[in-house]
Amino acid sequence: MEFEIIDDEGTWFPPSPAPAFNEEQKGSKPGIRLGDILLRYNLITPEQLQEALEQGKKQHTRLGETLVSMGVLTQDQINWALAHFLGIPYVELTREMINPSLVRTIPEKVLRQYLLIPLVQLEDELTIAMADPTNKQAIADIENITGHKVQVSLASATAIQRFLDEVFCPPTVRKEKEGFDPREVEGEEAGSSEEFSSLRFLDHHLLQASQEGAEEIHLDPGPDTIRIRYRVRGVLIEKGEESKTLHYPILSRLKILANLPLEEGLFQQAPLQISSAGTLFSLHLSILPTTQGEAIVLKLLQESPPLPLADTGLSPEMIGRICQLIQRECGLLLVAGRGRGGNVSVLYAILQEIPHLARKKIITIEQHTRFQCSAANQIGLDCFPDLSYATALEHALAQHPDILLLDDINRLDRASLTQLLYAALSDTLVLGATEFHDPFSTLECLRQHIESPILLSATLLGILTRTSLQQLCSHCKQVAPPVEWLPALSPLSPFLFTPSEAMFYQAEGCPACQQTGYQGSITLYELLEITPPLRDGLQKNVPSDTLNNLLQAAGAGRLRRQAWQMALEGKVSLHEVLNKTS
Repeated sequence: MEFEIIDDEGTWFPPSPAPAFNEEQKGSKPGIRLGDILLRYNLITPEQLQEALEQGKKQHTRLGETLVSMGVLTQDQINWALAHFLGIPYVELTREMINPSLVRTIPEKVLRQYLLIPLVQLEDELTIAMADPTNKQAIADIENITGHKVQVSLASATAIQRFLDEVFCPPTVRKEKEGFDPREVEGEEAGSSEEFSSLRFLDHHLLQASQEGAEEIHLDPGPDTIRIRYRVRGVLIEKGEESKTLHYPILSRLKILANLPLEEGLFQQAPLQISSAGTLFSLHLSILPTTQGEAIVLKLLQESPPLPLADTGLSPEMIGRICQLIQRECGLLLVAGRGRGGNVSVLYAILQEIPHLARKKIITIEQHTRFQCSAANQIGLDCFPDLSYATALEHALAQHPDILLLDDINRLDRASLTQLLYAALSDTLVLGATEFHDPFSTLECLRQHIESPILLSATLLGILTRTSLQQLCSHCKQVAPPVEWLPALSPLSPFLFTPSEAMFYQAEGCPACQQTGYQGSITLYELLEITPPLRDGLQKNVPSDTLNNLLQAAGAGRLRRQAWQMALEGKVSLHEVLNKTS
């Protein structure tokens, strides 16, 4: 078969002859790397290869994906090189090449597992297109299923997935929802195909969720439909339903992009990136097997520069006090509050305020790297599935960082936490987060998980507690009947207000707030600095009741009083206050 190559302008020209392999290389084709293949066919230069490898390492993308995103090569050029190197045809799939009846002779699960599609059957010979033609097990399985000898060709994984979707997803007539028409197939006019497109579905919801400021996309399977919801500022918002025929194609595509096994019934999670309409989305995929199928959650990770501390909602007075604390060369400063993302956002904002940041060695350990920080060495644990939090800390401390940022200190065991506090005692400033919502719970947890109370009292600088309250929609909020809130307030009102003065509001829901009852959120803060009496109490490991009294004397509880004031002013509901500050 004669091969040709297409350049970026669409002009066809013969390929340059590849240099001959030496004898040792001839016997080891599968071991040759993609970069070596592309260099041999003069498709890229060594400089372009090095640049792509460095960029791929930063973005956690494969070499082929990186070269395409850089505009150095097209996917067709890469596939041609692989096919030519392996000595097999490269097929650019079209609809005319697909015979649905032939495709359905092989179980759908097998086709999706191995990412292949049958093209032609002549007597006892079956020609198939595969995304990975080196998979001998797949070829053997197809021969056993069909009883035919298999001839292999190479095709792109995206094209194979698309045509499998078209064959196995039957046409369904339904009302268009949320601006999404499932009959649209990427690259074609609306209405030209009645088959669902999983690619079109993902593109639509990623773009819409991003525009609405959503943190997560939830796809929950039911008996016949997929329920779609976005989580926006902590509230789940309904986005309609789709036919369940879309579920498996969506799931398969996401698993392929995340390099996860295609088999069902596994609890899985992994990072992935999807390019849509010129935007590269960094996501974290979570898959939960249920009785109705596998539930999917896509967490949108915005890898952007961190906010300035002044934009986090902290008062100028509190910012000044925080800046005084981080002037020190060592110690432990904690940010406490529900929601790891909000805690990490504040930690990065604090990090930017540290003087002479460029002169310091900074290491961060996070489940997902949410912000870009050129001054820091960032460790995203989702990129290293076999790396535990404790092991990452051990290796980080071996590099003697000046500053260490941890997105969740509660994931450390007793030995690792003690190791961290020793580092904070000597020469490392530790910025850590915990999802406890008040100073008392934070300190009680630390006291239970450390060996020496003296170590905690000597290192702890302060605790910045934050809570985010959903703000009631001004268009539809309703006065809450006293019978619903009076019993809950009876033990508290003498310290805050008298019941006769109180009037509270509750969420209702209207079109202006997408029926949630809320519009935006209000973040409240409380900074507790470790006073001498409190430090002395921590060192002596005083009982819990005594510790609580010391905390109140040091100023703990101001955040709760702020929340009650917001409720009395009708800005937040009583339910929010009781739920998030009790």
